[in-house]
Amino acid sequence: MRRLYGASALHLLGVVASLAFAVYAGQRLLSSDGPGVGTWWVAGILFHDIALVGLYTLIDRLFRRFPWRNYVRVPAALSGLLLLMWSPLILRLADRYESTSGRDIDPYLGNWVKVTVALFAGSLLTYVVSRVRLSSAAANAAPQTTAPPG
Repeated sequence: MRRLYGASALHLLGVVASLAFAVYAGQRLLSSDGPGVGTWWVAGILFHDIALVGLYTLIDRLFRRFPWRNYVRVPAALSGLLLLMWSPLILRLADRYESTSGRDIDPYLGNWVKVTVALFAGSLLTYVVSRVRLSSAAANAAPQTTAPPG
């Protein structure tokens, strides 16, 4: 199997199961509001490819020289992804959500801000710990100089 497929049979089973689930989810989603989902999908692709790729590529190039860039990049990407996924609720653009679900949309903005702050705080803590460990390791690795007896 590995010679023909390039990976184990378990891997192939996982890929087939993932594709089957994606087809099922896509069919369910499109059957509920096909034109609306299609519009959001095309608009999302175009917005991402035309505007966002250029923007975050430019930002990444500006911060390329800084050693802490990944500690900003990861929480910013996660926060942006959450904003993108939940933007209708965060920005209060979901008119039918409250009547359909019975849930209030007011907490979404505050919750997104709290999650964003927690992501950046965790990243800052991770950066500080890594710098302390790095400086501690560098101090321990420095050669000990002693005066010759004399």
